Amino acid sequence: MKLTTREWVEKAEADYAAALLLRRSRKKHSRDIVCFHLQQCVEKYLKARLQEAGIIFPKTHDLERLLDLAVTVEPLWASLRPSMAAITDYAVEVRQPGRTTSSIEAQTVLRASSRIRDLIRLNLGSWREVSVYLARVSPRYRSYKQEESWRSPDIKSLCFHS
Repeated sequence: MKLTTREWVEKAEADYAAALLLRRSRKKHSRDIVCFHLQQCVEKYLKARLQEAGIIFPKTHDLERLLDLAVTVEPLWASLRPSMAAITDYAVEVRQPGRTTSSIEAQTVLRASSRIRDLIRLNLGSWREVSVYLARVSPRYRSYKQEESWRSPDIKSLCFHS
């Protein structure tokens, strides 16, 4: 894995860790921030995959635009478009007045972004390689690692909407 790719992965994992930490809060306003960090996680993982493939990408929060670039090397990811479209809104929309995320929305975003995260991690290399690297360089990663199930995911559940 390229050094810059690893940096994108580390930043993506920091956003994921922040989302999991904030998710524990029962305050209504924290759901917006959780979804923002989940969107950021997906965005950074997409950029990591593009970086690894040597594809130049724009500075954007639009996950569909990044997905358009990624499907050139990962054509099956086209099926992720509905999820990407839904998650993109959490980059900016929920950060503005007049929009609040429901608990059901937050749970849906968490599920979708976690599946996308798992899929991209698998495409970037082995789970073990990414996990070992992150455990070595990121104390945040080590702190939330115990919260998750670190089993290898079912590929069908990652690729298809349920």
